[in-house]
Amino acid sequence: MSEKTFVDKKFCNWCGAKLKKINNIQLQCEACSINEFHNPKPAVVCIITNERGEVLVATRAHDPGKGKIDSPGGFIDAYETAEQAAVRELKEELGLDIDEQELELIFTQANKYPYQGIVFSIVDIYFRVRVSSSVVIKPQDDVATIHWQLPSKIDYKNFWSPQLAEGLNRYFKNQNML
Repeated sequence: MSEKTFVDKKFCNWCGAKLKKINNIQLQCEACSINEFHNPKPAVVCIITNERGEVLVATRAHDPGKGKIDSPGGFIDAYETAEQAAVRELKEELGLDIDEQELELIFTQANKYPYQGIVFSIVDIYFRVRVSSSVVIKPQDDVATIHWQLPSKIDYKNFWSPQLAEGLNRYFKNQNML
């Protein structure tokens, strides 16, 4: 079975009637005329570094990409800022308590998120946070394992998302860490 995208959607969320494709980013309900647009879902990626130049590497506990390398992060909830989402995700996934002021916005990047046979368009918002290597961090929630690793020693081919590996590689090159 091939993966589906937004334009494969058939029925209106509001009234259940058929949708017609206007273009690759817009569908319109044939009954109530509601327009649906293919907007990306925002997500945060947290690059956690320490004073030794290492980065915290996580292993995913669940699909998509179970067992593959990942960075902590996740989707932004409704009415939540990107900073609030990063703080929440770090607490949920690692038990790490940080303040929003400790986050450094790095860049954004378009990405794809395959889930239950549908490929969602997302935009990743990358933050860096520096912590001491002595801080107690424990895998929780969506994270199976964690470890500190030098960026030059990371196996970028083992990331669950090629776009995430590309983003991290780009960041570490810009920081002369590779």
